Amino acid sequence: MTNDDTALSLMRMALAQLDRTGRGATATAVHLQAAIDAATGAGPMQPGELLDDEGAFPFEPLASRQ
Repeated sequence: MTNDDTALSLMRMALAQLDRTGRGATATAVHLQAAIDAATGAGPMQPGELLDDEGAFPFEPLASRQ
């Protein structure tokens, strides 16, 4: 595992924790997602593109947590 892999893993974990708070798209979450996208080379979605089922919802929805 390289330093880049470690940084990406930590950013994804932080983003997941922010997602679990249920506060929506906070400024911190937006910046983290932008950093992840930049590090992975992900560009903006184009019209007609769809999210894959596996990547769209990597965590359980808030409604299913009890």
